[in-house]
Amino acid sequence: MKPQKLTLFLLVALLLSSCGDSFKTAKTGVIPGVFQKGPYQIGSPGKVICLTDTLGDEGNGVYIETTDSLGSVNVSWGDTCGRARVEVYGTYFDENTGKLSDGPMLIKNLVDLYSDSQANGNIVTHMGYERARSLFRGGMPLAQARIQATKEVFAAFGFSVSADANQMALSDATGDGAALMLVSATIIEGRTALEAAGLAYAIGEDLKEDGSLDSATLNANISQSASRLNLADIQNNMANHFGAQGFTSPDLTVAMAQMPHKAPAFSLSSISGSTTESGDKTSFQVVLKDLRPQSDVTLNFSQSDSTEGSLVASTLFTPNNWNSAQTIEITGLDDSLTDGDQTYEITITSSSADPLYNNLQVGVLKVTNKDNESAGVLVGALSGDVSESGLSSTFSVKLTSPPSAPVTFKLSSNDLTEATVNPAQLVFTDTNWNGLQTVTVSGVNDNFQDGPQSVTILLAPAASSDPTYNGLDPRDITLKNLDDDSAGFVVGQPSRDTSENRAIASFPVSLTAQPDADVTIKVVSDNKNEGEPSLAKLTFTPDNWATAQTITVIGQDDDMDDGDVTYHILLGKAVSDDGSYQGLDPIDVTLKNIDNDRSGFTLTAPLGAVSEAGTSTTFTIVLNSKPTADVMIAAASSDLSEGRVDTGAVFFSQTNWSTPQTLRVTGLNDGIIDGNQSFQVILANPVSNDGSYAALTPNQVTLVNTDDDTAGFVVTSWDTQASEFADRGNAANAKIRLTKPPQANVNLAVWSGNSSEISLSRSQLTFTPANWDLYQDIFVAGVDDGVFDGTRNTQVLFGASSSSDPNYHGLTPASQSISVLDEGVINSPSSCDQLWYRQVYVRGQGIPASSDIPIGALGGNTASCRMDYSGGWTLVMHGSYYAGFAGVTGWLQGPALDPGILRSESGGAAKFPDGWIRDVQAVPNVPGQGATVPELLIDCAKFGSGGIAHIKNYWFDLGNPKVSCVDFSVNYGAWVSHSCSNGVWSGVDNYSYSTGNGTYPTGAFRLTPTLYVSAWETTQWCSVYVRNGWRP
Repeated sequence: MKPQKLTLFLLVALLLSSCGDSFKTAKTGVIPGVFQKGPYQIGSPGKVICLTDTLGDEGNGVYIETTDSLGSVNVSWGDTCGRARVEVYGTYFDENTGKLSDGPMLIKNLVDLYSDSQANGNIVTHMGYERARSLFRGGMPLAQARIQATKEVFAAFGFSVSADANQMALSDATGDGAALMLVSATIIEGRTALEAAGLAYAIGEDLKEDGSLDSATLNANISQSASRLNLADIQNNMANHFGAQGFTSPDLTVAMAQMPHKAPAFSLSSISGSTTESGDKTSFQVVLKDLRPQSDVTLNFSQSDSTEGSLVASTLFTPNNWNSAQTIEITGLDDSLTDGDQTYEITITSSSADPLYNNLQVGVLKVTNKDNESAGVLVGALSGDVSESGLSSTFSVKLTSPPSAPVTFKLSSNDLTEATVNPAQLVFTDTNWNGLQTVTVSGVNDNFQDGPQSVTILLAPAASSDPTYNGLDPRDITLKNLDDDSAGFVVGQPSRDTSENRAIASFPVSLTAQPDADVTIKVVSDNKNEGEPSLAKLTFTPDNWATAQTITVIGQDDDMDDGDVTYHILLGKAVSDDGSYQGLDPIDVTLKNIDNDRSGFTLTAPLGAVSEAGTSTTFTIVLNSKPTADVMIAAASSDLSEGRVDTGAVFFSQTNWSTPQTLRVTGLNDGIIDGNQSFQVILANPVSNDGSYAALTPNQVTLVNTDDDTAGFVVTSWDTQASEFADRGNAANAKIRLTKPPQANVNLAVWSGNSSEISLSRSQLTFTPANWDLYQDIFVAGVDDGVFDGTRNTQVLFGASSSSDPNYHGLTPASQSISVLDEGVINSPSSCDQLWYRQVYVRGQGIPASSDIPIGALGGNTASCRMDYSGGWTLVMHGSYYAGFAGVTGWLQGPALDPGILRSESGGAAKFPDGWIRDVQAVPNVPGQGATVPELLIDCAKFGSGGIAHIKNYWFDLGNPKVSCVDFSVNYGAWVSHSCSNGVWSGVDNYSYSTGNGTYPTGAFRLTPTLYVSAWETTQWCSVYVRNGWRP
């Protein structure tokens, strides 16, 4: 069939592609017709192809299409076209399913355009097309050839029709329309459109040569398909779909009787022979015939008497082996009865998903099973042994054949102390001979431990007037009476589990049989840390053996989180002079001790807060259960800027686990104004080989560190006394810094409390988070008011601070008091020895002698003193040739350049003591050459514990001409040099001297200012300031 389908496919493709320029619109002539496989859908395409005189394709033609859903067409042609092949291709209404086909199909016919009045196309014209052409080419007129081809196609389907199929339609309710519809339905039954086209093509090809359908396969296909047609469905489908268009379905019942369709049938052979109770077999055969099933068919076999024979329950036929016979064997069964030959029936039915083969009665066969029994007694098997505890057993008795007189058997036990039998006799007659009679055997309890005892149930020889049964001796039944008095123990289930809360469990123990002597068993726990029995042993006597003795078990508390622990109460092997009990080992009892310990920690709350002042607090931690190994818990602070944990770790063991351990925490000062801050003591996961503790995480402990930092200012001064002496160093100062670092810049305004007395070096201060701890200087200069008003007191005042740090915003520092010395008050000390010297001036211009006040000799030298305000002193030393003064030995040696002036200042932490200048020398100034200003030798030992912190503010104001270079040298173990180029010295250098270990030098060092000038100038001067004690 596959080559035929392929050929059809190629043919259809060729026909569909054969349109071209030779097809054109019809010019003349129209013949009506309908094309119906089932009816083609409206608009299905078609062609009218002109044929030659030999009915070959000429090539010319026109297109047509169906005009309604009944498949109506109008066949038109051209002037030169006499005969034509008309074909339509498309989907169609499937009359079997009532649905559209799953694909297209082509139908063709042979039309005489000049003589035909109707040009119908259907499955018969299609299958007869090649046969009609063959007959025409053989000399038969075209009309006759079409009728002959129609007749032969219908004959292949069992119909006798002599009409021309070109004149037929499915809608013909009379005549041959029914036959046409059945042929059409048969072709598509159970097939796709492509398969149906293949079958139609194959039938047409088979009919083409001789008009007869020779293929057995094609005949079988037609028969199989026709057998499965549902006439009612076909008629209903066509009527429902096309009734509104005037379509009337013909009566298909009469036409169907003419078709070679076949019904499901079976071939069943007879039984080949009889079976016997000895197991001989017989058989029969069965096979499906005539109609191939569409699905598997199962034949089911049932027996009227399954005790006489056996056979398979079913057998299976498939669409592939349906016509191959299968042999079914029957085996005879032995029923142990003298029942003669037995005949029974085997009934055969079918079941299938193919509705034609489902639930059919295939047939009934009779089978005879020949008996192999003679007169005798059948004694059945015993159901089991009996026991002293009352267990019974049964067996059955029957005859093998009907007796001619009653048959009696007496029954008895050969040992009534072990077993009894019931009934005492059995009677069989010709009516109950083949009925089983049941005998019951019961065990007897003897209360002795004697083990299982054999006993025999005796069946006496038969008593009967039937000679075949009289004296017939059945077999006896031997069985055992099982002793229920065997040595053993009954150990009951424990009442409950124990617990570490000392919950109690108990269980009973008793013997199974009375002993001949005392029986003792030891009782012990295999884990005394979990459970302890109340008794160390049990003793059973021949008197109390049946009374259960109770063992009580008390749970033990171990303080450890070891979970619920399983343990056992061990019952030792029995010790007894009774050999049946000696060495018997009772079963042990399994218990579980429920744990009441849970690993964990208990922490106490801290006793209080800590503070930045360094106060401490404590809290404790203790384990909740005894560990199986040492437990170490490390502790650390979450914020080391707020607090530290003084105890880095705590350790617990199996001995100290329940003793709380204390952890101390100390507050730390962060130097920041941050308020009270919370932090935690982080307790790390325990380090332990005890898994239950190693898996825990202790709670963290929260503490508060109380802040002790407050915003504020430190205001001080290295000199609180100013002077109206503008030419003699009239400066004082105030200095200020913050107490704590700010979070933002702090701005502070500063002003004079009395601007007629003092002036300030600055009016605004700014502190940053970087310089907050550095003092900022405010230099205070006295203002000469020209009035002798004595010492005046005033203040350096500060405004309220401004800052985005709220802690420093709006604070007002304390004012700094300043005293101002008046130039007009003169007092005389008792002696120049009382002078303290702090500042040294070396001048190039003297003071008039009339301003000097002699105060007597110092060290044998002549000197004079001039009062400064408030006890301050200026010692003026004059050269021997200047202003009428004689030379001053010890102070000025050699020719003096100009007077030297020593001035003391009141106040301050340390003063330079008397006599600290040991040598002042001067050399003449020579124009163009260097001149040496007096060299001052300072004895550090004279300054006491304060020492010399630094030497500050060396400067020269030379006027004109300017200094070309100035060198300063300070010698204490090393030389340090500074120099300047042309111009006024603009910088300030601080030289600090220290031994490196916090003390000050005790030796001497020299301060040698050296001045180089290019010409003699009387206005040249140099001022050297030496300060000690602390750095301003």
